[in-house]
Amino acid sequence: MAAYDEHADALLRHCLIRVRDREIAKDIVQETFSRTWVYLSEGKKIDYMRAFLYRVANNLIVDGARKKK
Repeated sequence: MAAYDEHADALLRHCLIRVRDREIAKDIVQETFSRTWVYLSEGKKIDYMRAFLYRVANNLIVDGARKKK
């Protein structure tokens, strides 16, 4: 997947800054790409891949913070 090669490192850095835990950040990035793959396999189209990936990652970060409370 070309999107992984282009965006994974920057997305990992972003998640790492937000959650301050390397393992959790890696899990979030992995889940982000998994959900993106499912979204694409359903035949849906993504116009701006980078924006889509960051939105999914940020939603996962927020969901994780909600579960902690």
